[in-house]
Amino acid sequence: MLNYRYNLKELLNTLENAGELDLFVTDIFRFNLLCEETYGVKEILFDEHVTPESKNQYFQKVFADLLGENFKKFILQLIENNDLHFYEMISGKFVELLSKTKNSLFVEALSAVNLTPEQLDALRQELERLENKKVYLHNIVSKNVLGGLVLKRGEKMLDLSVRAGLEQLQAALV
Repeated sequence: MLNYRYNLKELLNTLENAGELDLFVTDIFRFNLLCEETYGVKEILFDEHVTPESKNQYFQKVFADLLGENFKKFILQLIENNDLHFYEMISGKFVELLSKTKNSLFVEALSAVNLTPEQLDALRQELERLENKKVYLHNIVSKNVLGGLVLKRGEKMLDLSVRAGLEQLQAALV
């Protein structure tokens, strides 16, 4: 795996040539969600006072079967270099570079259950029609979504979940 410090474009090309680009991007979204929804992950992995060895052991134990090999190597390299606190910036720059070079969008579809391939394809086609760009759509099951769907694209979010509908109903009734 290459050193992220030198060239994100080279990382992108290496992953694309290996046919691992989609999996790597999916792992970025999956890791982000796990960090948000799993108690203690951020406190251990992103604390500069925790030793790289302890972070490495914790990461291997918690994420061993949840992420692809290239992404695990990427995170382990950040841990080894004591640079994990730069993860959000680096992964954001990687997705930004990919968006520019591929004229595409990256959308997370958070749902209570896995969407079927047919549902994902229909959603992807509609987003591509609306945005007039290639859309990389990744479905992630989130325990915070009761039903419906939450679409996230970078900092933007469209909440079509049951929870959002109930909150709107409650606000209307007050």
